[in-house]
Order: sequence, then structure tokens, then C-alpha cells
Amino acid sequence: MAQIDPAALQQVINQLQNMAGGAAKMARDAVSAAQQANGTVAQVAGAHAQMQQKMQEWDRQIGGLKIRSSVGAGMGRPDLLMIEDIPGRRIPFDVMIPLGIPANLTTSVPGTYPISMDGPFVATSRFAIFVSSYTFQVTVESSTTRFVGRSFGRQRPISSVNDIMDAMTGFTEGVYSADDWTCVESVALPPTATITIPTNKSPFRTMEGDFYIQVRDQAFPRQNQAVPSGVWAPGFTQSMQLSVLDYWEKGTVIQLDVEPAHVNNPPDGNIQGLFGSFPFIDSQYDSQEGIMYPPGTYTCDPVSSDPITRNPIGTLVCGFHGFRILHPAGVAVR
Repeated sequence: MAQIDPAALQQVINQLQNMAGGAAKMARDAVSAAQQANGTVAQVAGAHAQMQQKMQEWDRQIGGLKIRSSVGAGMGRPDLLMIEDIPGRRIPFDVMIPLGIPANLTTSVPGTYPISMDGPFVATSRFAIFVSSYTFQVTVESSTTRFVGRSFGRQRPISSVNDIMDAMTGFTEGVYSADDWTCVESVALPPTATITIPTNKSPFRTMEGDFYIQVRDQAFPRQNQAVPSGVWAPGFTQSMQLSVLDYWEKGTVIQLDVEPAHVNNPPDGNIQGLFGSFPFIDSQYDSQEGIMYPPGTYTCDPVSSDPITRNPIGTLVCGFHGFRILHPAGVAVR
């Protein structure tokens, strides 16, 4: 039987003891780490529970409160605001742009309205009205007298769309008829102070306008072409609601261009000019305006002059209903 070396055996025993001691230490370290991890998990769980409790308290506090912001409007632009969110006091405001329409005007007339620096203007609808300033003067020999017409200062339609008098016949003055009022010497001339000649009467309204209206600013036009006044604002006194709010920045200028479709009280279509009474062709609205010929001033001589000078001028007032946003002090809106 072989002899066992005591020294070698003791060395093996020592190695086994060292290995056992290391394993025990690792086991103790693992237990300690596990205990520490359990403590951390408990702390996290406690913090989570406290956060949940705070969130519930906040939810109860802001219950029913809605906060809305359109900064950027979802377009990645933090410097933009919706019109509804622009800070400032809202006040009702009407922008009115008067444009003088002289007699015999066939070209466009410009008009402007500057928006002050108090705040922007937001238009919600548009409107227009035509105000007559009709005047005339009568010359007898060397005396000239000036009068205002019956339509003077009255507000007239801005278009002929609703002209209910279209195609209506003229009224008869007294017992005289059109057959009595000719330029034949054997037939009596119109009586003294006759207002109009029957063939020269107009069934339309005096000082009724028809226009083309275009609105623009320094940057771009609000529409690509001029809009007929019949659809600029419908009816007689109605306004046209805009499809969206039209925003005009402070410091900008509203610009209008208005072009008449015809001259005021046009004398067109008066065939009596062929019968020698051409100088009196403008008399078709005399009955509406209260104009009368003095005795002895009407003749059928085609070279004679009309003793009455008519001046059918007026003012077209175009405008926008809306509101101003008055910026409070210290508020800057980009």
C-alpha cells in the first residue's frame, strides 16, 4: 500500500477550505445585494405611489378646466397665432371708404383706408351704398339759378339687380299724350313747365349705380378680379358675409378700386334725338328730380341749347363690418 504524503494532503485540504470560504463569501455578498435591491424596489414603489396620489390631487383641482393654445397652430411655427387667440380688447368697428363718382365717369376711382397702430382690424362682412348729390341749374337769358334734385342726399341702390321698375311704362302727365308732343309746326308744342317728354322718360331709378369693385392691399388682392356691385352686397341694405375672417394687420392700408359700369343717369337709348330734340336728351330723369322747363325755353330747333344743366354726381360708400383688436400695453404680437 502506497504511503500518503502528509504535506501534500494538507495542501489539498487547505485549497478545499479556501474554495469553500470563497463560495461562502460570494453567497453572503449575493444575499446582501438581494436585500439592498429589495430595499430599492420598495423605495421606488413608495415614490410611485406618492406620485399617483399627487396626480389624483391635481386631476381633482383642474377638473372641468380647459386650456387651449393655438401657438404654432400645429404647423411648427411658434410665432403664429389664430385670430381668436390674439390678445387684446375686441370692439365693434366699421370701415367706410367714400368714393366720389362725378358725372360722366367711365374710369376707375381709387379709395384707401389706413389701419391705425392701435391694433388690427378683422372684417366679417362687406357693404356698400350710393348717396346722391344731384344738382342742376337753369339759365334763362342771363340769369342762372342752381337747385338740388329730389334725390339729393338720398341713399340709392348700388346696382340694378333688384330694379323692380325695369320695363315699366312712363306715367302720363295731365291729358297730354306723346302724339301731341312732336316737332310738327301744326301740332302744339309741350305746354308751359312740362317736366319731360314722354318718349324720353326713364323707368329706372334716378341715380342708380352699377359698379365693379376690387379690394386689395400692398401685398396681394383679396380677389383676382373686380366684383360686380350686385354681388358685392346683395339686396338694398344687406351685407355680404365673408367666407372667413379677413385679417388686416395694423399699419396696413385697405385699397379699393371702383369702376362704374355706366355714367350716372345715362341718356342712352333716347331716339328722340333723331327728331330734332337732341339738346334735351338728358331730360329722362327730370320727372324724378323735379326739373321743369321755364316758359318758352323748350324748342324743337336741333341747334338750340338746353337751358338746364344737370350734374348727377354722387358718393359710393364701400365698407366692411368687423371688429378692432386693441392691444393692451406691453403685449407684442409677431
